[in-house]
Amino acid sequence: LKTKIIRRILYKNSTGRKSI
Repeated sequence: LKTKIIRRILYKNSTGRKSI
């Protein structure tokens, strides 16, 4: 499972550029 990558893409698409 690639939760880290998915989460990063989701956050990047949601907020734009946020470091979570």
